[in-house]
Amino acid sequence: MAASAGLTRWRLLECQGDVLPHGDDPVRLDAALVSWLLGSAEALFSDNAVGQAIRLVPWPGGAWLQSGGDLAAIERLAARLTPPGEDTNNPGWLALCGEDLDGWRAMVEVAALRSKVSLVRIVPNLAAMAAADWDDALARIVRAVLLLRAVPVLDLSAIQNDAEGGLDRLRRFAAALTLAERPGIVIVAELERIAGAIPRERCDLWQRGASNTAALSDIYMAAMSEAGLYLSASDAAQAALAFPLSLDGIHQAVRLASLNTSSDDTFAGQAAALLAACRKVASPDLPRFARRIEPAFGLDDVVLPPDRVQQLREIVTHVKLAPHVLNTWGFGGQLPYGRGVAALFSGPSGTGKTMAAQAIARELGTEAFVIDLSRVVSKYIGETEKFIDATFRDAQRAGAVLQIDEAEALFGRRSEVKDSHDRYANLEVAYLLQRMEAFDGVAILTTNLRQNVDQAFLRRLRFVIDFPKPDAGAREKIWRQCLPKSVPVSQINFRLLSRRLELTGGHIRQITVRAAFAAAGEGSKTIEMRHVINATRAELVKLGMVTAERELAGWETAHVV
Repeated sequence: MAASAGLTRWRLLECQGDVLPHGDDPVRLDAALVSWLLGSAEALFSDNAVGQAIRLVPWPGGAWLQSGGDLAAIERLAARLTPPGEDTNNPGWLALCGEDLDGWRAMVEVAALRSKVSLVRIVPNLAAMAAADWDDALARIVRAVLLLRAVPVLDLSAIQNDAEGGLDRLRRFAAALTLAERPGIVIVAELERIAGAIPRERCDLWQRGASNTAALSDIYMAAMSEAGLYLSASDAAQAALAFPLSLDGIHQAVRLASLNTSSDDTFAGQAAALLAACRKVASPDLPRFARRIEPAFGLDDVVLPPDRVQQLREIVTHVKLAPHVLNTWGFGGQLPYGRGVAALFSGPSGTGKTMAAQAIARELGTEAFVIDLSRVVSKYIGETEKFIDATFRDAQRAGAVLQIDEAEALFGRRSEVKDSHDRYANLEVAYLLQRMEAFDGVAILTTNLRQNVDQAFLRRLRFVIDFPKPDAGAREKIWRQCLPKSVPVSQINFRLLSRRLELTGGHIRQITVRAAFAAAGEGSKTIEMRHVINATRAELVKLGMVTAERELAGWETAHVV
């Protein structure tokens, strides 16, 4: 007990750390060790400190890697992971680095199965663990590695710097594994971040680049097939292009999609469920700064002059054909910053700007998120830029249409610097212009005051579309659209309403909804002209259009309706 101190170093006895029991104290085996001896497979990891640093569930995605390069890398790993005791010349540490760390994790799982060795997956949370807890967890983890005859896999992808003496803890952990003659595998994006913690001698380095779109498309199809769902090659390519998730992210998205659909649903429904799940997995924090809107309108529902509708369809075309034009034809080289589509919709309130943004999102098969200015704009210096950056980044990951209402509030004209507030306000605008230019998604900004938007910002937009007030013909079409075909109506003079009342689509929608409630409230089986007239008069009074309201009263008195 005192010489080699193995009984206390590896926590085989019930004692406090390395402190030896008193001479008259009973000697008991560690409770977790007893449970393991009696058949509890995970008892060695039951300690709270160990639980913060161990992953018990295998990393997903191994069965989805079927390319020639992946299979060759798995064979190399399998040859490396020889069972303990069968290789007297232990090859030492192996560092798996690069952009696709999830790919490395999945390959390690497959290679371990082929080599018939078990893994101890170590994912340390150094920031949440005190130094004393880490020392105890280190001893118990190495004890588990020795007792299970397992290969330790140290996942350090979350380690960013040497905060809280992190590198020193890793160095002690690597030294303990080496002392136990069990060097293992290190998974880290950049080896230089933790190079000081890994023994320099006997450490091999393998690199792996990010998966391309074609390989990611195959992975999506394999993951859906494994879940009993179908995904066509074209839908898989769309998912891979819009959502280049990690293998763990794909695993979560497929699980979520399988909960919201089944093999009995149509293939299109299964694909839609996957895309919706990918959107949620890609940006779970997006709703913090923006509210989600399920698109309810299509481009055919938008009432605008033909040239404006054509511009809206151009936006959809630019997004759908971006890979072909930018990558295949090489135009991406002329867009060194952002490859996204940014558009400004300007015009009076109620002319269909928000409706058009939703219609574009629906045509693209995605969702629309409207930025909540009350959550984004902050009085603290630097906070607004941070929140805007987070929102743009999450919207890009989710493949969603980002809608920013009242754009003049965020992208207004820069003012003359008179004090520190003006200087910081101008810095915010300059930053937002740069962030908008680097955005790779679809951003639609709406404003009622185009003249207040910074001209430097307008030059960075691909589309600027004016939404005029509707003419008489457009207003009649809007009146008819706002009363669904399933609604029974009785002798409503749409032509009279559209010619006499110069209202926008937003106001017309409010009138028709109010008229419907009035008819339902009095037990009428149909919506009649009088219901529409009364609702219109109320809307005009609300808008302060007293003269028009008096004319309506005269029409009603003269039984024009």
